[in-house]
Amino acid sequence: MKKSKTTKSSRGRARKLCHQSSNGKCAICQRKEHKKLRHEVHHIKPVSQGGSWEQENLVLLCVECHKIIHNNSLGTKPEHYKEICKLRKLAKPRRL
Repeated sequence: MKKSKTTKSSRGRARKLCHQSSNGKCAICQRKEHKKLRHEVHHIKPVSQGGSWEQENLVLLCVECHKIIHNNSLGTKPEHYKEICKLRKLAKPRRL
């Protein structure tokens, strides 16, 4: 499979734009990033499946929501948000 032709600096810019466009809030739970709650950029269509680092393919998620999406094979469409929030309540709380 062909690797994406993005540089480290262009990926960094994409991450920064994603943070700015979401005001530092998780797209699912709406919690704001802070010292003890890290956020990550999630690819809606994975790079391994031809997804890009373009802004429309990225969404900002807190670590907990991001983990739930990947561990439960859930997408980031709004219809999945309710299920993700339900799974978050069932998950053991993380120590901060």
